[in-house]
Amino acid sequence: PLADALVVAAVCRALAAHVRRRTRPMLDLTRRVAQVSRPMLLRLESVWLCGCVPTDLFMHCALNGAFPQLLRLGMTGTCKNNRLAKTWEVDTFFRALDKDPSVVANIHTLAILHMRLQADSILRLGHLLDRGRLAHLSHLKLSCNALRDDGVAALCTALGRSRRPIAHLDLAKNGVRNQGMAHVTKLLLSPQAPPIKMLCLAANFIGDKAISHLTSSLK
Repeated sequence: PLADALVVAAVCRALAAHVRRRTRPMLDLTRRVAQVSRPMLLRLESVWLCGCVPTDLFMHCALNGAFPQLLRLGMTGTCKNNRLAKTWEVDTFFRALDKDPSVVANIHTLAILHMRLQADSILRLGHLLDRGRLAHLSHLKLSCNALRDDGVAALCTALGRSRRPIAHLDLAKNGVRNQGMAHVTKLLLSPQAPPIKMLCLAANFIGDKAISHLTSSLK
């Protein structure tokens, strides 16, 4: 319910303010928030983390079974009161997920936006897919991350190797050019490729020739 989501957001903002003032240890605060808001957290199916909400808060709550019905998880570096989030926050999440996959056992949608992901982060994501850590993932949204051709190449390699059935792949606004598009085309044409039903490449720098090659290959 919207009311629950608003209350949780308010609690998270209060927690972030306390952390910035360093009035109490982080772990103590996260425990208090988890206890106070647990009835609401148990019902949440969607969670968005932004630059003003510490990733540690989500991880601590999740590791203590706070999100048993979580289906959609979003992380964005865009927050009007804070700078863009650092890539290491995503890497911290990936490492924790690798140790305990139960954190997102039922998630089917993962959105990581405006996080300036590097190729290393994409490789960690591919490692999670290889190990089946995101067993139910079907929607992967990575728009606005400046992946460029190298990042897209690493992602396509990871998806092709994991054979994860991604139905929806969003790579909009990532600075992708013809070289990166060639890797996307190769992935789509591979017999081992995941059955992608919806591919978003909006607002990139892909030439007409690369698009024509893709469309002609898929006929």
